[in-house]
Amino acid sequence: MRTYFILYLAALITIAILDGAWLTIMGKRFYAQYIGHLMAQSPQWVPVVLFYLIYIIGVTVLVTMPAIYSGVSIGKVFMLGALLGLAAYGAYDFTNHATLRDWPTVVTVVDLLWGMVVTGMTSAVAVVITRAIG
Repeated sequence: MRTYFILYLAALITIAILDGAWLTIMGKRFYAQYIGHLMAQSPQWVPVVLFYLIYIIGVTVLVTMPAIYSGVSIGKVFMLGALLGLAAYGAYDFTNHATLRDWPTVVTVVDLLWGMVVTGMTSAVAVVITRAIG
């Protein structure tokens, strides 16, 4: 149980930092340019918090906890996390692409790449921290 908590907390803090920085920088530079007409004036914080709490459960159960028990390399942890990121961010972006008028392809591509990077990094960092703490 302690290992699960460390993995979860390490991943939650990591994704909050990485995605927070990404959205702060890219929200104004990229997303506003392409989907600004769809964006709220300010985030709705309850869905934001719920997404991260639930998403990191998925990262922990599907990627980092199995990695701890199997002893796989950090490179493989990153790749498995990236695959989960592709699936999760793909579900969001391809649904938007399919259902929203004028959803830009460039937003889908950038989000897919970012989802892979942020989830891969989050997974790897959580495993590194947990292995270091023991």
